[in-house]
Amino acid sequence: MSEPLEKTDGDFPILGRHSPRLKRLRELDTPSGRARSGLFLVEGPRVLAEALDAGVALEWLLVSRDASEEAWPVAHRAARLGVEVSLLDSALLERFSPTRTSQGLLGLARLPETDLDRALGGDLVLLLEGVQDPGNAGTLLRTARAAGAGGAVLLGGADPFNPRAVRAAAGATFRIPLMRLEPHQAPMLLHALEEKGFGVVCAEAHGGQDLYEARLPARMALVLGAEVSGVSQSCRAAAVARLTIPLAGHCESLNVAAAAAVILFEGRRRLLQAGERGALEA
Repeated sequence: MSEPLEKTDGDFPILGRHSPRLKRLRELDTPSGRARSGLFLVEGPRVLAEALDAGVALEWLLVSRDASEEAWPVAHRAARLGVEVSLLDSALLERFSPTRTSQGLLGLARLPETDLDRALGGDLVLLLEGVQDPGNAGTLLRTARAAGAGGAVLLGGADPFNPRAVRAAAGATFRIPLMRLEPHQAPMLLHALEEKGFGVVCAEAHGGQDLYEARLPARMALVLGAEVSGVSQSCRAAAVARLTIPLAGHCESLNVAAAAAVILFEGRRRLLQAGERGALEA
């Protein structure tokens, strides 16, 4: 049976422009506001559909009168799952939208509860050290999910629950355990990685071992540094390998998202090969 696509005012209750509840949306523009409320914004039908698929607890959903056709099935599905859905004037929803091109659907989700043990799951984890741009951070999380990473830790830098990061992550926010730590917690993180048998591997634009010739640890924690300053000295000192991607055509370097994709998928390829060898030897 197909999803209903009606867009009449009778579908959902109309929320007035002076509703005090709308003030809550402003609080979610900052990390401190998200921490206080325990909520973050999720925008757009595709990302919200991913959230519903992942069982994320949505507190509230706002849909505009002229939302995209793709938005209405998501709104009706959320309502059937017990999520409160409100209809809002399109211009008003645009004002609260965290992006310039809203698709007319905005949700409030509860921040997930996680811990470092969960974020350091599996044999491949991503560490982002001081990555400042939320779009970059989200893209990196999306790449980590696609490469089968068991979790991700952000040391300083962008908040992974910034709306731009959530949108760029394209559902990865809901699918892999995330943990954000402050830079001064780096020694604690490095100790936890050592305790769990991870080898720290740093990505470096120049001067490291050739990625395709280097030996990678069986459990790998890939560290990617800030867009300008790169990986910190403490992480470099703890690394068992510093990897550089060999580039053709006299290219200077790759951006951080492209470099992450190349290294993560090479790590995944080797993990899969190791698993196949283990199965043959068993």
